[in-house]
Amino acid sequence: MAVTEVMNVSDYGMHYQKMRIDAATINIANANVIQPLSGNGFQALTVQLDNTLDSAMFDKDNVKMQTTNVADRKVFQPDHPAADTQGFVHYANVDVAEQMVILTEATRAYEANVKAFNAQMSINSKALEIGK
Repeated sequence: MAVTEVMNVSDYGMHYQKMRIDAATINIANANVIQPLSGNGFQALTVQLDNTLDSAMFDKDNVKMQTTNVADRKVFQPDHPAADTQGFVHYANVDVAEQMVILTEATRAYEANVKAFNAQMSINSKALEIGK
């Protein structure tokens, strides 16, 4: 395996984890957004990988942020101005605790990829010094 391929693994991992961090922060920011009654409101985001055998290995285009198709979270608040005819207010269906877990996990995985990338850079530097 070439030196650049080893670094590509960490680079790909950082890209994937950065997208997971972005999706989780967007989801948390929109967790309490009131959805319009038309149904065209915020949908939670997830990050999907295309891991098929015919896809190019470590191609960043294989990482895609997609919306989930889940029903709104309904809260009974009949006095709220955005309540529907039955007294329910529709919010984005985002589990904040789950998103915080994803955010923490992705942050730590990102940090691990940075450390692996930096270790490979250090190894490369030491290898070049040996050749002097």
